[in-house]
Amino acid sequence: MELTSVTKKIKFSVLMSVYKKDNPFFFREALYSVIHQTYSADEIILVKDGAVSKEIQLVIDDVKKQCKYLYVYELKENVGLGKALSYGMQKCRNEIIARMDSDDISLPERFEKEIAYFGKNKNLTIVGSYIDEFVENPNKPKSIRTVPTSMEEIKRKVVVRCPFNHPSVMFKKSHILAAGGYQSLYLFEDYYLWIRLIEKEFICANIPEVLVHMRIGNGMVSRRGGKEYFESYKFLQNYMLKHKMLPIWKYMFNLIVRWSVQVGMSDRMREVVYRRILR
Repeated sequence: MELTSVTKKIKFSVLMSVYKKDNPFFFREALYSVIHQTYSADEIILVKDGAVSKEIQLVIDDVKKQCKYLYVYELKENVGLGKALSYGMQKCRNEIIARMDSDDISLPERFEKEIAYFGKNKNLTIVGSYIDEFVENPNKPKSIRTVPTSMEEIKRKVVVRCPFNHPSVMFKKSHILAAGGYQSLYLFEDYYLWIRLIEKEFICANIPEVLVHMRIGNGMVSRRGGKEYFESYKFLQNYMLKHKMLPIWKYMFNLIVRWSVQVGMSDRMREVVYRRILR
């Protein structure tokens, strides 16, 4: 999808959060991937979620010398991703905001292609994309996480799994705030937000191609298991049941399946199930 003259006038912000346990090398790669785009952001809003390591601070200082539109805000203490993003969103001057994680890599044409979607659909609230997942080399991905692309399919899939890849999304700030914004929910801040967007009939879409390399490992599979993780998923299922987004039989089925996977399986078996079935 090519940019039009109208699209080229659209300004947008990039919203990122970093904290002390992030890998400084991965963080530098993430920042560089945001800067070296075919369609540049008007500003990059970076929230330091509490005090960061000296190594991360050195990366920030170095990149700021090269990127005059990088704006850094520091929270006094670590508050978690949801609250950090809520704070950062208030600092974004533009209506359109692109999310980016501190250890992933955006492909050079990501922003150009996502902005083009907004240029062609004035009612669009959010657009994301496929991602591929890698451990060491982004050119040798282990898997691709596809997501539903049409509004109808997104509505159908949201009752089972997250319909967006969070590091790939670009959205309208006013619409996100109208849906309640990011709210704290253990490892599900984004999924909870997407459910509320869909419930309120905001227009959603995904681009059917990989626009972000997502780094996996570092305990990702372990974090997708355990009772606390399951309780977050159950909270979302309860919300959708209460708001009549899914029938009771589907609610019960989802909880049985997720309990079996998230609590009853080993990390190794869980990884197989996520990659082959639940992703």
